[in-house]
Amino acid sequence: MLDILNLYYKTQEIIDMLPRSYYLRISTIDVSLSLTAPTSMFNRYDFKIIIAFKNILEAVKGKEECDDYTLEVIVRGLLYHELSHAILTPK
Repeated sequence: MLDILNLYYKTQEIIDMLPRSYYLRISTIDVSLSLTAPTSMFNRYDFKIIIAFKNILEAVKGKEECDDYTLEVIVRGLLYHELSHAILTPK
């Protein structure tokens, strides 16, 4: 059975270690992992990225386990998708 709490902490670790500012050519962009957000999003007004844990759970739905590599691929996909919005969305 999938350990949801462990999955949450591993997701946070991956978010913390992935490069973000390199792609934006700025010092930093805030990224948070949300338990309540309905979906992952880029907030252009606050210049923040929210990764919805709900999206992580949907991606691993039906799996008995989720290895670290698979989880990193999922998190990278979500984070870099939202980073592309940060790069391409007009201010």
